[in-house]
Amino acid sequence: MKKLIAICLSIIAVVSLVGCGSQSAAVPTENKVTVEDIESGTTGVDSMCKKMRESEYIPNDGVKMNAEIIGAAKGYRFQDSVNGSTMTVELYEFDTKNLSDTAKATIADVKEKGSFTIFGREVTGVSMSENEKYMMVYADAKAEGDKPEEKNKERKTGITKVFMAQQ
Repeated sequence: MKKLIAICLSIIAVVSLVGCGSQSAAVPTENKVTVEDIESGTTGVDSMCKKMRESEYIPNDGVKMNAEIIGAAKGYRFQDSVNGSTMTVELYEFDTKNLSDTAKATIADVKEKGSFTIFGREVTGVSMSENEKYMMVYADAKAEGDKPEEKNKERKTGITKVFMAQQ
């Protein structure tokens, strides 16, 4: 029962933060994580988090996501304020040798339309690695549009480079 409640709260947090970008939501304490707590490695989503933190693209404090909801093996979300805009980045890793039907559907949607739907809400700003092992959700209103803020745009470019290097 506790696990079901934690999953529901995490889903609400994902939908609220990704869907609205600038609004925050309560996150269960047991899901909080720091980059230092994440396992070290030379590849994978853990390595991406470490590299993004070393470059100061993401804050140290984040949230370990209930990634199985979208079929991923693991995932993290980091949120920071840049020029008065809330930047949110979520990084997921899929077990490509053992994809569930949910994972296959999520990956197919992202490859086809650059988004996926979870609980009736479309999540946009999604990128998939070419090997279909990694997925990134990025939201920052001031990084795009007609007049993007340079600092926000630079951060998005840096995060995207780290993500794409992990192919």
